[in-house]
Amino acid sequence: MDWDGLPLLIRDSPSAELSQRRPRPTGSPGRDSGEVYRRDASSKTGANMRQRVAIFCLDVVLALPLANTAFAQNGTDWTEPFPPFRIAGNLYYVGSKGLANYLVTTPQGNILINSDLEPNVPMIEASIEKLGIKFNDSKILLISHAHWDHDAGSAKIKQMTAAR
Repeated sequence: MDWDGLPLLIRDSPSAELSQRRPRPTGSPGRDSGEVYRRDASSKTGANMRQRVAIFCLDVVLALPLANTAFAQNGTDWTEPFPPFRIAGNLYYVGSKGLANYLVTTPQGNILINSDLEPNVPMIEASIEKLGIKFNDSKILLISHAHWDHDAGSAKIKQMTAAR
């Protein structure tokens, strides 16, 4: 195993020190005496590897905000209206072109899945009304996961419909 390629904390831990000791390679002096040797942790190769790992980690940390922006979906799709439609049975699509919102209708009240962006709430309301369903009949607001593009309109929807 190449110990210079391991992260610094693992390679230089006290428990790893014993693992770094190994018999001398075949043909080297002292082979029959049972002597062991330890790699010099401050070797030029080890120092270069640590420097390269540190630079790589710094690059990753600095690139994360840029990657988030680069891989994010185009925000114009998020606010562009999309015609509502029935998916199957009592399940309807009421979202925008780029963000999904669903409505499940029940006799006890409707379940709206995801609240989308706050500026999109009137569009969601219009989509539900376009299907001939009352927006105010929404009794439960269910958020699929805690990302702002799926839950930012929650307070406004709860205020408008008294959904919980």
